[in-house]
Amino acid sequence: MTMQQLIIKILKRHLIPAENFIYGFADLTGLLSMKFNGFNYGISIGRKLDDAIVDNISDGLQLPITDKMNI
Repeated sequence: MTMQQLIIKILKRHLIPAENFIYGFADLTGLLSMKFNGFNYGISIGRKLDDAIVDNISDGLQLPITDKMNI
């Protein structure tokens, strides 16, 4: 069993209910500084927001980002 297969097995066992989660792997070879040498892969885990949270978002979040970005 490869390391990725082992990690997938662990994720499937702990991310319950599975339909509320998404995960993915990324090859980070050559992208990280030397202090992270040997860590060549990253794992991203996302969880579905609860319906109560989504229902409380009316028109979306609107921020005056142009002021912050000096546009």
